[in-house]
Amino acid sequence: MLRRFFVSLGRRRRRTDPSLSPSGLAAPTALLMAVVLAGCSSEKHDDRKAVFPVRGKLLVDNQPAPGAMIVLHPVNAAAQSERPFGKANSDGTFELTTYEGQDGAPAGEYVVTAEWQFSADKDAPGPWPNALPPQFADPKRSELKVTIAPGPNDLQPLSLTRR
Repeated sequence: MLRRFFVSLGRRRRRTDPSLSPSGLAAPTALLMAVVLAGCSSEKHDDRKAVFPVRGKLLVDNQPAPGAMIVLHPVNAAAQSERPFGKANSDGTFELTTYEGQDGAPAGEYVVTAEWQFSADKDAPGPWPNALPPQFADPKRSELKVTIAPGPNDLQPLSLTRR
């Protein structure tokens, strides 16, 4: 009996209190969405370094390495420094991303690492082994180096061998 009273009270309140109706929630919901979307805007962040477009090509045994990952590691930089990266296309070309969508890389000197993980059986579960020698995946052992200058950068092809 008491339970029925509280249930009916809740129903009555929902019908009479406009703030609990769907139309009464529209304004607060819209305000909340505006605040959330403002936080997701693509405005320039003051703490980001300036980046410059970088294009390159990765060849392994003089052939493109589609899907290979390329990462630039700043020389003499703090551990939390940006690490621009890119993924090789079917023709071996890549563009680097530091913050978002192939925006490029900050100017400076870098050690380049590359990993190319694939399997002859495309349905095989990963992770697949790296097809490149291990020194190319280690910034302390890689001998690949590039310099990014202010302005657009077209890198010389990075030519690796699997031997």
